[in-house]
Amino acid sequence: MTQKQLAAAMQQRGYRWHHQTVGVIEAGQQRVAADELLTLAEILGCPAEYLWRIPGGRDEPARAGALDLRPGRRIAGHLRQRSGNE
Repeated sequence: MTQKQLAAAMQQRGYRWHHQTVGVIEAGQQRVAADELLTLAEILGCPAEYLWRIPGGRDEPARAGALDLRPGRRIAGHLRQRSGNE
């Protein structure tokens, strides 16, 4: 799946996404709202938990509200995997 295809799938579900939107999210420069995250998981065919990370990873204890909804690298990796380029 390309950035353009992902953006089109998000548009079909009512989001104002463009391929540039996907690019800035992949780069970690834009946060993703919770409803967008759930929709992305549906489109990509993976659990929503796969797309988020806790700042600091396993070495830093999670704090309430500390989830970082910038799934950039994981979305990029999943797109490559779906298109067979990985």
